[in-house]
Amino acid sequence: MIVKICGLTRQADAELAASLGADLLGFVREPSSKRFVSDDQLKPILSSNLGLPKVVVFGPLLEDGVSASFDFVQFIAPNLPISGAQVPRLPVFRQGPEADFEAWLIGNPQEIIVLDAFSPASYGGSGTPWNLEEARCLVEASRRKVILAGGLTSESVAEAIRVVQPYGVDVSSGVELAPGIKDPAKLRAFIEAAKNL
Repeated sequence: MIVKICGLTRQADAELAASLGADLLGFVREPSSKRFVSDDQLKPILSSNLGLPKVVVFGPLLEDGVSASFDFVQFIAPNLPISGAQVPRLPVFRQGPEADFEAWLIGNPQEIIVLDAFSPASYGGSGTPWNLEEARCLVEASRRKVILAGGLTSESVAEAIRVVQPYGVDVSSGVELAPGIKDPAKLRAFIEAAKNL
C-alpha cells in the first residue's frame, strides 16, 4: 500500500515521515491553503536527501518553474499545461455535487489518479471523509491506480483500504497537531495501520 504524507511544511516532519515508511511526500503550493509552503521553507527540504519522491500540490492554478524540482505534480485543474520539464502528473478528482467522473477520466488519462472528498471550504486537507461505498464504486469504474484522500486517520484507514481497495492512501490533517505541523505519534500510527505493520 502506497502512503502519501501531504501538507508537509517542516524538514523534520518530512524526514520523520520518510523514516517511518512513507512512500510519497507532499508539499502544498496553493496560496489559500493553511499548509502552503514558501520558497524559504522548501529550499532545505528539497536540498536534503530524503530518498523519496516529492509531490508538489496545486489547487486550480499551476505555478511555472517550481514543478521541475519535484517528482510529481498533483493538481485539481482539469488539464492545464506545465511548461519546462515534463513532470508526471497526479490529477485530483473531487466528488462535488456537479462532478462528472466519466468525463473527468477522459480528460485525465494518467495511470495514477487521486480521489479526494469534496469540501466547499478548501481544495484539500479539510478532513472531510468519503462515503466508502461511493469511493469503492469510483475506484472500480476508473480502472486506474487510485490514491484515496479525504478524512483518513489511523483509526479509519484500515477500513477504508478494505472497502475501497485503492492503490494508495493520502493523509494530511489526520496526522497533525496543527495545519502543516505533523504529530509523530499519529504519523507512525497511520503508516503502520495503512501498511498493516
